[in-house]
Amino acid sequence: MDLADVHAYWQHPSFPGKSWDRSQWQIANTSLVNAWAKGKNGTLDRMTMLRPADKPFTVSEYDHGAPSEYAAECVPLLAATAALQDWDAIYNFQYGPWTTPQERSRISDFFDCGSHPAKIAFYPAAVMLFRQDLLPAIQQTSTLQLAPKPFKQYDLPRQAWLNAGQDMFPMALLGTRKKMAFDSLETSQQPLIKCNSQSASEQQTLDLQKVSGGGYLTIQSDMASMMVGQIGGKFVQAGEMSIDCQLFEKNFGALVLTAMDQKPIIHSTSMLLTVIGQARNQNMGWNDARNSIGQQWGDGPTEVLGIPAVVMIHTDQSLNVYALDAVGQRRHKIETVHKNSALTFNISSQHQSVWYELASE
Repeated sequence: MDLADVHAYWQHPSFPGKSWDRSQWQIANTSLVNAWAKGKNGTLDRMTMLRPADKPFTVSEYDHGAPSEYAAECVPLLAATAALQDWDAIYNFQYGPWTTPQERSRISDFFDCGSHPAKIAFYPAAVMLFRQDLLPAIQQTSTLQLAPKPFKQYDLPRQAWLNAGQDMFPMALLGTRKKMAFDSLETSQQPLIKCNSQSASEQQTLDLQKVSGGGYLTIQSDMASMMVGQIGGKFVQAGEMSIDCQLFEKNFGALVLTAMDQKPIIHSTSMLLTVIGQARNQNMGWNDARNSIGQQWGDGPTEVLGIPAVVMIHTDQSLNVYALDAVGQRRHKIETVHKNSALTFNISSQHQSVWYELASE
């Protein structure tokens, strides 16, 4: 079966000296969401313009390379974009560890996802968002109609989209489901964009807010709520979930609430809340510019920065909340208040968990 496949990396390490010299490299160490808030294009928004209309579309390599301090955005953004754009398969590169099988307790290289808590901890939520349709595909479509052999006119799809009048603001790219229809125009015709009409009942799914230090993105459906970005010191709402967040280191993090029973959040009796600010090794040796650690990757076990916040979820269920351990077992119960169809509880580093289970028992 024919398919179209792409690879992309947000801020792939660069090597100013010898190629792949692991003692001399740099990353920009900034956030994709913060770039979007500044109106700058990045990986996932550009990738929306690459899907052919008549073939499955896969992403077989994608990552935000370590030791980025913003890696918590990687998996939620990939899964959400793929779900909303109705892509067919996505892969993180790579599971790892890159070095030796013994390197299980720390992040040992740029693309070790299996030992990177800020990535692998979001995999259960990503499965629900992407494979179980907790984020349904956007109904409004933009189809770029092209004459035969468009590569003779344009070096890149982006150029054809621009020629047809596409707004390149990140949210304009992410906000409609995009595809390219080859051979749909006569040879002499210029590309044009054909849009379907948006259903009046379709709710706004994505919202990007610009704030001090960058921005934050919220994504929502009736079965999932997500917030990613500069959330520290902010009250943020995404669908049925809202948080009142305290200030914390870098004020950047990601929260994803998924209904594991695939019911609307307001009626669900089994939900998972995944929460991460940063993940890092102990004793990482950052340079002064904070764009490289050279070969000083530090020691395990890897540390995770929690997010201090009051969480409020709109639900008609009086649910229990449990902090889970590293293998998903209940560690302890968290105090909750259920009043006026709102479940309220506190999250913080003191719970020593990236996962919070919401359950009826």
